[in-house]
Amino acid sequence: MLLTTSHSETNLEVALEVRGDHPEIIVVMRFAEQKLAKRLEKDFGITAVLSPAVLAAGYFVDAAMLPIAKAANPPTKVMRTPRRRVRYEF
Repeated sequence: MLLTTSHSETNLEVALEVRGDHPEIIVVMRFAEQKLAKRLEKDFGITAVLSPAVLAAGYFVDAAMLPIAKAANPPTKVMRTPRRRVRYEF
């Protein structure tokens, strides 16, 4: 089950209800506070708790580096910036 509302409290409430009624269901939820993510996974058995800020961080770095890459290279060359993947343990 994917819980992706913009309200972390709603996602958590539904996740706990689902885990209580059907512990076999895989639950992946959006939660704004990344500091609590591992704790929610461990204490409540939620499969994955993901923070939009952490997931988007790499894209913001790419966007910030783009003007620098364009200025450093002639227009005919394309600079590839390394993309770092966010790794989560499931």
